[in-house]
Amino acid sequence: MEFKVNVKSAKWDPDLTVLEIHGSVDAQTAPAFEKTAMEVIGKNRRRILVDCAGLDFISSAGIGVFMVILSEVESSGGLWIMNLSDEVFESFDLLGIPEVVKIFKNEKEAQAGCK
Repeated sequence: MEFKVNVKSAKWDPDLTVLEIHGSVDAQTAPAFEKTAMEVIGKNRRRILVDCAGLDFISSAGIGVFMVILSEVESSGGLWIMNLSDEVFESFDLLGIPEVVKIFKNEKEAQAGCK
């Protein structure tokens, strides 16, 4: 599957930007993911929800992009993640990401928790 990131506003909160990831985020695709995220943040969109429903695989390089995003938005916004597969969640969990980023199982949970 080709890597792609779609950017949109959340249906329930126009100030929340949703990044929909499709494909794998690895050493080759992580720079494109980071570039898109930084463009969004550069437009003063500092509340970011990453929808991982289409994410097949993530490497440590991809997880590093999440940490870059977090460092950019944590003081004046927020970063949330939703729709992780069990396999991708394991990668995040091994690196302690759930300790610093709220992860939601689905959009309904995200809608209630992205505050």
